[in-house]
Amino acid sequence: MSRSTTRRWALAWNDGGVKGLRPRFGGGQPPKLTPQQWNELCDVLKEEQP
Repeated sequence: MSRSTTRRWALAWNDGGVKGLRPRFGGGQPPKLTPQQWNELCDVLKEEQP
């Protein structure tokens, strides 16, 4: 994963939490994460917050 992608995700997280990470576009390629993987990622991110 590129540094710029990581930065965009961090900014999105800081601005909107989990909802900020949700895609805001229509169409395009399907998500690479399954719904279960997405939920697991969100749980990990929530646990890591101070």
